[in-house]
Amino acid sequence: MNRTRIWWYRGVLLVLMAAVMAFILVQSGKNGDASEGISLSVTRFLVRLTHPHLEDAAPADFAAVVDAWHGAVRKLAHMAEFGALCFLATLFLFTYPLRRWAAGLCALGYSAVFAACDELHQLTVPGRGASVRDVLIDTAGAALGLALAALLLWLVQKIRRRQAQADGAEKTPRA
Repeated sequence: MNRTRIWWYRGVLLVLMAAVMAFILVQSGKNGDASEGISLSVTRFLVRLTHPHLEDAAPADFAAVVDAWHGAVRKLAHMAEFGALCFLATLFLFTYPLRRWAAGLCALGYSAVFAACDELHQLTVPGRGASVRDVLIDTAGAALGLALAALLLWLVQKIRRRQAQADGAEKTPRA
């Protein structure tokens, strides 16, 4: 990759990371009732999507499923947000001449520190609180984002090696 392309790539990744971090902070800045309302809306949507006739046929059952799913949906949303952050941070750090494990560890650490700062931020929001458990859930999501980034980069390298081998075979004169 040439230098100009790398700088553009890094710039795009930084903008995307900033957007994810801003999204996380905006969501964390909402009071407890607003946050609860958003997650309940998402949960209801998912239950309607997976159980299309339940709401009309059995409203009490629909409410029970929403209640059962609500906590998991909230935590999966946290994992997805921090997974996206770590995924982008990993791709960003992989553009530098660092060992892959060191870049991944730095991205994971960055995401974990941001998760802790996010929880501290929630202490200042009415109806919200901080939780070590949430930091651990966010960090687990970040670890999944790291794994996904590593898998993506491994696949890209494998494809490039095969293309290089194919190009080399085409250039070799046949006897």
